[in-house]
Amino acid sequence: MKPRQRNWGQAPIFTMKTKYRLHSENGCLSPISSGFTYTELLCVMAIIAVVWALLLPACVRARNRAHETRCLEQLRSVSFALRMYSQDYHGQFPPEFPGLRALTPRYLHDDDVYRCPTTRDWELRWGPALKPEPPGSVDYAYHPGLAIDDRPQEAVAWDSAPRHHDRGNVLTLSGAVKPVRAAALADLNRSATAGRPGDAP
Repeated sequence: MKPRQRNWGQAPIFTMKTKYRLHSENGCLSPISSGFTYTELLCVMAIIAVVWALLLPACVRARNRAHETRCLEQLRSVSFALRMYSQDYHGQFPPEFPGLRALTPRYLHDDDVYRCPTTRDWELRWGPALKPEPPGSVDYAYHPGLAIDDRPQEAVAWDSAPRHHDRGNVLTLSGAVKPVRAAALADLNRSATAGRPGDAP
């Protein structure tokens, strides 16, 4: 007997076993659906909800940390611009009016440096109709009347509000930028209203 030769031009046929249900009324067979049950779907949804609840706080903390770091970098850019300004104006920093706006466009080319990343993120999510502050505003409080040879620990600019999870950033005359608590920001704002903020906390 010759061995059976395989026809390589013919595609293999795959079959699946289908389960059937016998109806007692008419004796007919109908295929049984193999989809998900409501219980299985609820279990999957519950697992997704638990995973999301575990990951959401970590994502929020990471985003807030990124905003705080970006804010620190912006205040450092303001510090460099203030030093260049003081070189052109006999060691003096900008007066109260226009304040930090005197740095643009000659020393700072981007107006977004005056806006905290948290504020810009709010505007991107909620649109221009719900902006927390009007366009052209500055999110950083400024201490006018300082000179380059004043005390290095003197506070120059800082977050006008605790925008970074109950914290804000403070720029000193030495060029150092550090985060402080909301209570320290409130003290700086009160001192600025009185006329002299003093040293950074």
